[in-house]
Amino acid sequence: MELGIYMSEAKAPIIEARDIWAVYPGGYTALSGVDLSIYEGEIHVILGENGAGKTTLLKILSGYMRPTAGEIRIDGEKVFLKSPRVALEKGISMAYQGSSLIGELTVEENISIISRSCRMNPRGILKNVENTLGKMGLREIDPSVKVSNLSPSERQLLEVLIAVAVGRRVILLDEPTSLLSPEISKEILRILRKVSMDGKAVVMTNHKIREVIGFGDRFTILKRGLKVAEVGSCGECFEEFFPHVINNDGQGSVAGITDSSIGNGEEILSAKDLTVIDDRGIYVMRGASFKVSRREVVAIVSLDGRGVREIAETIYGIRSPLSGEIWVKPGSRISYVPSDTERGSVMSMSIAINASMRRLLEKPLRIGDVLISHKDLRSYAESLIRESSIKVPSIWSSMRSLSGGNARRLVIWREALRKPDLIIFEEPLANLDISSIELLKELIKDLAMRGSAVVIITSDPEDLKELRCRVFFLREGALVGLEKSQVQGI
Repeated sequence: MELGIYMSEAKAPIIEARDIWAVYPGGYTALSGVDLSIYEGEIHVILGENGAGKTTLLKILSGYMRPTAGEIRIDGEKVFLKSPRVALEKGISMAYQGSSLIGELTVEENISIISRSCRMNPRGILKNVENTLGKMGLREIDPSVKVSNLSPSERQLLEVLIAVAVGRRVILLDEPTSLLSPEISKEILRILRKVSMDGKAVVMTNHKIREVIGFGDRFTILKRGLKVAEVGSCGECFEEFFPHVINNDGQGSVAGITDSSIGNGEEILSAKDLTVIDDRGIYVMRGASFKVSRREVVAIVSLDGRGVREIAETIYGIRSPLSGEIWVKPGSRISYVPSDTERGSVMSMSIAINASMRRLLEKPLRIGDVLISHKDLRSYAESLIRESSIKVPSIWSSMRSLSGGNARRLVIWREALRKPDLIIFEEPLANLDISSIELLKELIKDLAMRGSAVVIITSDPEDLKELRCRVFFLREGALVGLEKSQVQGI
């Protein structure tokens, strides 16, 4: 099915991907004969559920991975994109889901490496990024700071802005706003519209359907590795493929939040006069006090995205507060779901090991004990995969073989199914498709009903829709609670 508004027949595409197949080791087919044409001055949005093949397609177009079969043409000429460096030389940049920047190098050093591939002045790239941040009303990122010291949202923003700066012809973006606040996301979309008007092609994936429904010039919809539709910008076929979006209010409001918890229970967590700084010494929370009990969901919303990771890590206990106290009921089992899968798993290890990681770490051992049998490893991994309903090529494949959304679902369900007394979600909906979001919200409700204390830390109030929770907003480092009447109008 191919409907919608198209570029002029006389206008040739910059890039043509023809009959692209991608088969991972173990036989898992991520793409089955997909065609894609990319035109200058166009914003092309690729949509689909987790595991549909969106990321794989962009990685092939960026030179990060090679297709099993099919061909890519640039300006009508068949090309072999054997690496991202070759793609950059041809004017194709990409911002990856997660991050491709090197954490132990500074911002300036990362830009210097990228500049060698695209043959651009590194100072010019840095200046471009700084100017864009200024236009967005955001503070500059210190070029001498290590990338590992940036928050996840800052890292994502930096990678997107670098891709925009160095992509001379085509900019590929994989979930570019997944960790960004609604306000910053709007600014990014405004910037992308401007660069497309300047003649560059923008190709992006996005699970935030409401965010892009009126934004893209053309939409390709993938399902289980197949291209099932190509539609124009007028909402054609959206009702067929995304009825739960079209039938909603579409305003991005969070009127579905219900204030208060499911019920009163034993106090599990208490924070008193808590002050938290990030790795650069910037205050992200000042003198905050709050309590969380069993059967309760408490949400902290940082509208500018600052402090989400730092606050989550402080509550979990892997980051020390600058001052104040955190008390957790002794003996409590605590789970933590970070916003990026890399911090909750070992990507080079198998799906089976990652699924069983909690059991491996928590099992008491004596000298001579077997850590875990092959049979138990398989049994537990397969059970977790069934519970989380994820698609895997093989439990012995590495975590890198999973789509970003499926990898995240595995980490979420692994942390939730251990029956935690306290569970902390950092940007819970990042990189998840609509069906996964619905499953996660049901999981959160079930956790609270079964007696867990749930803490959600997010930059997007939309994450809280349809959840019964107590809401705090982070404003200039201070926590501000909302009255019940205010929650309905967020």
